[in-house]
Amino acid sequence: MARPKKERGRPARGLPPRIDATAEEIAQVFMRAKPPGPAVDLEKVYQCVDCERVVYWPEILYRDGRCEGCHKKALAI
Repeated sequence: MARPKKERGRPARGLPPRIDATAEEIAQVFMRAKPPGPAVDLEKVYQCVDCERVVYWPEILYRDGRCEGCHKKALAI
């Protein structure tokens, strides 16, 4: 019986969070942006500005830079 292969390479990163933008807004920003150069930041960390918690998919990072919980608290005030 064959042994399973070892995993190679670095472990997979979490996906970036969802955003609260319309498809039209995303398309406009995408079309205005310059093509990426050779230096692309692959170690981008998405954090909430209030609680500084890391936010990944499927959570939402709102335009004000807050996670879902902090965003709801800010709207309630």
